[in-house]
Amino acid sequence: DQPARRQVAREAQYVNSLIDAKKVSASNLALTVSKLMPADVHLSAFSLSSKDALPQVGFSVVGRDEKAVESFLNALEDSADFQDVAIVNQGFSTEEPGKAPVSLICTAKYVGQVK
Repeated sequence: DQPARRQVAREAQYVNSLIDAKKVSASNLALTVSKLMPADVHLSAFSLSSKDALPQVGFSVVGRDEKAVESFLNALEDSADFQDVAIVNQGFSTEEPGKAPVSLICTAKYVGQVK
């Protein structure tokens, strides 16, 4: 019944409502994606859009070779956390002599841990 405690309770409820309204945690999503990545592939860019009912995630990855990038793509397609995986662009880079890193840009709908 003390005014100061009521104010703290109202502020806590407000903060909790903001947390509840957040549909996707970027850190949890990044952790989920990192578990799908083979050692020869790394994430070079990551985007999240929540225009639709399910958040749309964009990935840009670079791998040592085509097989490594394909391994990531297969893991993404097989994951229960993602659906509707689509390749936007794929390319090869010749920055290092003797090596041809492969880049891949793709999108997927995120269905894991969505409230």
